[in-house]
Amino acid sequence: MDGVILGGWEWVAAAWGVSLGIFVTYAVVLEVRLRRARGRDGAAGQEGAR
Repeated sequence: MDGVILGGWEWVAAAWGVSLGIFVTYAVVLEVRLRRARGRDGAAGQEGAR
């Protein structure tokens, strides 16, 4: 019984690790895209869009 519970928690930990990894990767890629977009359009263009 304990082995099953521990195994379950290992799966939960692994799932959280994968999810966090994907989230961090997505956040970094999104940040890079936003920085490139700001670099192309310029700060004035971004302020005007708001």
